[in-house]
Amino acid sequence: MDRDQLTRMFKEQLIPQPQSFELKGDSLFKLANGCAIQINGPKDAQTEAVRLLAKYWGINASIAVGDCATTIPSEGYCLDATADRLLVEASTISGMRHAFRTLRMMAEPERGKGCISGTWNLPEMKIEDAPALSFRGLHLCVFPETRFNDVAKKIRFAAYLKFNVVVIEFWGTFPFQSHPELCWSELSGSREDWAKLIREMREEEGVTLVPQFNVLGHAPNSRSCTCQHVVLNQHPEMEPLFEPDGWCWCLTNPHTMKLLDEAVTELHEFFGRPPYFHIGCDEADSVGLCSECRKHPVAELISNHIRHFRDLFAARGARIMMWHDMLLNRSDKRWENYTAMAHDYQHLEDMVKTIPQDVIIAAWEYGYNFHRIQGDVTYPTTMFFKENGFDTLACPWRKLDVIRSSAALAQKENLFGLLETTWHIFYGPEMKGMFATTAQAAWGVGGGASFGQTTFDRAWRTIVKDMGLKDYNDLGVSDFQVIPKTYGSLG
Repeated sequence: MDRDQLTRMFKEQLIPQPQSFELKGDSLFKLANGCAIQINGPKDAQTEAVRLLAKYWGINASIAVGDCATTIPSEGYCLDATADRLLVEASTISGMRHAFRTLRMMAEPERGKGCISGTWNLPEMKIEDAPALSFRGLHLCVFPETRFNDVAKKIRFAAYLKFNVVVIEFWGTFPFQSHPELCWSELSGSREDWAKLIREMREEEGVTLVPQFNVLGHAPNSRSCTCQHVVLNQHPEMEPLFEPDGWCWCLTNPHTMKLLDEAVTELHEFFGRPPYFHIGCDEADSVGLCSECRKHPVAELISNHIRHFRDLFAARGARIMMWHDMLLNRSDKRWENYTAMAHDYQHLEDMVKTIPQDVIIAAWEYGYNFHRIQGDVTYPTTMFFKENGFDTLACPWRKLDVIRSSAALAQKENLFGLLETTWHIFYGPEMKGMFATTAQAAWGVGGGASFGQTTFDRAWRTIVKDMGLKDYNDLGVSDFQVIPKTYGSLG
């Protein structure tokens, strides 16, 4: 295999691929007990390196410590391996962690053994790397059918692929103490399970878990196609808290506001008071339709509602983020073929002027109508909020070209970052493409960069091993290799 082929092979072992990769020689660095490692990093870098060496490979290295590499961008890192020593440089602990994740993806167990011997091989190489976006987010939903181990795998896997924010939207699955009526069950993890995961991700992986609670629409906390309602199916007497169809919360009812305040405060506190909280606010078709809410302009109701939660979380040292679509009128020609959900009769076209500008706008564009667009995809909806002074997240979904173009826009226009949404597409080959493509794009890797199927598989098995999972249905990206027959024979 020539040098170019070998370089390509090593790069394709990494998700995301590094910005710069140089294969320097044909010898190997032996990652084993007593190996020589030079650490140039911030305070506590040596302590973190010792922890990661023990966690990833079970070894103790001979570590020398140098000055912090202050010229390296935040979260960036440099690796330089020769046959005799490994140099790891970073300016932050996050960068140090990313460096060791890259090393773990590259390290190959010593050959010629029946089992792992305690020695791993690394090529002589030099890597210089840094993310293109500082906010690299993933949005995950937790349904009643979602097993805790399944969502925990994906959160841990996101950390391994160098995401740094994961938004968790509970669909009637968080076991509230203040309002247990908001939860279907505890099938998706106990409070103890979630508390441990949140703490470990924050302290050991450097990933911020951000809770989401829908304070406007999507009030049933169930997918609309199921006709289920987490509150009204269990407590029909609580109907006055909602608009007549149950889809939106009643914004003029003080009992609604008391419940929402207590629920979001409990969630935020439970998650360790992260710097963000997602309040949803998408697809609120039936907002303001009850006999009391009809007395008020819908724009005034929603604007006051958003400002209420903005103030509540500002007092807690956090910023709210919200979906963008109810801030744009669907009949406005400027948004043709893009996402806007406000109806003409709601008169919401000027509401954006009343929203505090420290609200983070999560602009979701999934590309359903992009085939109708002549020329480049310009994302006018996303740019509208950026041009109006808002920190704006580009939020793609399942289409890989949309993920890449959204990340490119975020980088080019200096947006707040990228938030990849997954919704119910949580499994299988499509999930693989979404995770890996977003990781590459958020790190600034060009659209032509590839990764091997087996590269993804190996990385996935790494996380499964770390979690100590053994049950067959816990091991893969799907529960089954062959979907069980549910409707009998088709013959």
